[in-house]
Amino acid sequence: MSYPLDAPTYIPKTLFVKYLDDYVERFNIQPKYLTSVESSTFDDDKKCWSIMAHDMAKSTIVRFTAKFLVVASGENSAENIPMIPGLQSFPGDVVHSSSYKSGKSYSGMNVLVIGSGNPGMEFAYDLAAYGANTSVIIRSPVCTRTIYYFLTWKH
Repeated sequence: MSYPLDAPTYIPKTLFVKYLDDYVERFNIQPKYLTSVESSTFDDDKKCWSIMAHDMAKSTIVRFTAKFLVVASGENSAENIPMIPGLQSFPGDVVHSSSYKSGKSYSGMNVLVIGSGNPGMEFAYDLAAYGANTSVIIRSPVCTRTIYYFLTWKH
């Protein structure tokens, strides 16, 4: 399913979530919420995956079989905030990307975003739009351009 023709080049979070909701509805996907995958093994004889999951809402173990297995935990995976010297004594907020909601409450504050992937860049933009003094730290050099640059680029 393609994005709508009028979708911007860089999809903001709200439009991406709407796209996922539309995708689920169009293809009649029935997500299993509050379910944690415990194991997945490939059966060479049957040529399929056997998945064991814990349904936390019902406190039961459920089993699935599938021809294909896609692991797409991404930004929805468990938080992993690395041990950074001095972080325990830092008086400000430390927020993982999976918990970030909006830059509104950071207006007028100094905020450091660690990482230049899609979430990091989206959060930095959102924070700056709400008036936070935003800085970004990245591990290695990257080339970034504003949307204006892409809209005015001539071949």
